[in-house]
Amino acid sequence: MQDLSILGHHQGDNSLRYRTAEEEETARARDCIKRFRAQVLRDNSLGASDLDTIDYINRALLEEAVKFAESSPLPAPEELFTNVYVSELA
Repeated sequence: MQDLSILGHHQGDNSLRYRTAEEEETARARDCIKRFRAQVLRDNSLGASDLDTIDYINRALLEEAVKFAESSPLPAPEELFTNVYVSELA
């Protein structure tokens, strides 16, 4: 798995070009997924194996979605703006 520690807004974006290392560290300390994991382990809502299973299932679903996307044909140019703008207000 690739090292996500240097990613910013997209895969090739090194956020340390516009943020300090301290800002990155502060943001990572507030990571909602890590905080959720710590909280449910602390209050025994879920066990580590439960969380690991959820992570495993989600990773498999993501890999399946990526395979589907990569094996799908590119849309036709006339589809460029399909489902981008609301055509009718309800």
